[in-house]
Amino acid sequence: MIEYKGISWQIGLIFKAKGSVFPKALMWALPCTAVSLSVSYTHRHLYGESPTGRENHSTLVSLFAALTSVLGFLICFRTNSAYGRYWEGITLLRIARGEWFNAYSSILSFCSGDADKLELVEAFQHQLARFMSILNCVALQTVTEEFVERFPTLDTCGLDDAGLTFLASKRDPNQRMEILLANWLYIQGERLGFPKGLDVGFAGTAVSLAVSYSHKHFYGESMTSSENHSTLVSLFAALTSVLGFLICFRTNIAYGRYWEGITLLRTGRGEWFNAYSSILSFCSGDESKLELVEAFQHQLARFMSILSCVALQTITEEFVERFPTLGTCGLEDNGLTFLASKRDPNQRMEILTQWIQRIVVEADQSGLIIVSPPILSRSFQEISRGAVNLTRARNMTEVPFPFPYVQLVTTILVVHSCLMPVLLNVVLESSLLSAAVTFIGTFTFWGMNYISAEIESPFGKDPNALPLHRLQEDFNASLWGLLERRSQTPAKFS
Repeated sequence: MIEYKGISWQIGLIFKAKGSVFPKALMWALPCTAVSLSVSYTHRHLYGESPTGRENHSTLVSLFAALTSVLGFLICFRTNSAYGRYWEGITLLRIARGEWFNAYSSILSFCSGDADKLELVEAFQHQLARFMSILNCVALQTVTEEFVERFPTLDTCGLDDAGLTFLASKRDPNQRMEILLANWLYIQGERLGFPKGLDVGFAGTAVSLAVSYSHKHFYGESMTSSENHSTLVSLFAALTSVLGFLICFRTNIAYGRYWEGITLLRTGRGEWFNAYSSILSFCSGDESKLELVEAFQHQLARFMSILSCVALQTITEEFVERFPTLGTCGLEDNGLTFLASKRDPNQRMEILTQWIQRIVVEADQSGLIIVSPPILSRSFQEISRGAVNLTRARNMTEVPFPFPYVQLVTTILVVHSCLMPVLLNVVLESSLLSAAVTFIGTFTFWGMNYISAEIESPFGKDPNALPLHRLQEDFNASLWGLLERRSQTPAKFS
């Protein structure tokens, strides 16, 4: 991040090179300037006059101004969305930092003040501080674009080498963070919509050329001799501006739905994994119950995996989508048959939520989980919040963009595409120029409309849909990673 508050009068900002976009912008601006000068010089050299002597240049200016307005709106929309993501990023980092520090501060305040336990308490506090520092480090690595970023941490002096080696063996920072959160901190406690846009763009270009050729062939003159073409240009420019606003509004809403979809999935995944991680950390460490505890943990992991699978099925456009799970080995056949008999994935998700809560209660009653009921209830709340987030995500699939708006935009698009080839040949003398402007305008508007149609339903099967399979595979890997015994054994401090 670049600080610039200390620069007086803000004039020095113009000459600041680090982080500036001036070099990239100049790579486009300078060649365009050179082309402009070359065209002007060539025209004067060949024809001995300025290009402004050509007729209908005001028409070109009006059309170009309309296209520039739409382009400016698109760039402003992208800039607005980009800044929203930028601000949300720092906000989330600050919130996480505050939550973790509050937890760290609270735990320190809970420590015993008994002088006989002073040495043990200090060792515990140092161990906790180092784990929190490493947790923050790997969390930042998960959000960097490349996982090789090195962030400073408190020294690892006193931590168990075997535990640190195990942690370092996990190449994915997400797994490292989950291991630290799971048990070590409970210490002893594709693409764009352009192909479709190109189809319509080429069709409009062909119509434009055909209209121009037909008129010249039958009447032997250009269509620019028609009267009142300036009025036509003004009306068509107004229609183009309205259409541009309507499509940009739809694109804005579609991107909002797309972003909300992935946010709800990530939030639901986080809630469920936190509940799973907490329940594992609550399990008894009694050696005589080790086999029962492992059976419970494997059962819980498989239920959580299947729960995520059927939850994703509820938000896909078709309920036949198959997502990978950890498998059903060891689970009762009768229960699985009953679950499969429910054709509605919503009912399956509700049944699995009940099963998970039930096995946790039974484990608590049988002594496999050792934790007070108020703390255990937090895991139930996280499971519930995860289910609520996935239920909210169903809105993206079951509630489409309002039909009247889509119908109106499509109608105006069709009318605009039909009028453009004819009107441009009325006001422009050059057939090639008419065809070029027709292609650019038609391609831009239809391309944006198709992009909106694809991303406003983010859970489909098209190439621009969200990667649901990859999200499920990532969740499965996280679940399986915590089943390793070493993941549930914190690195010792001495």
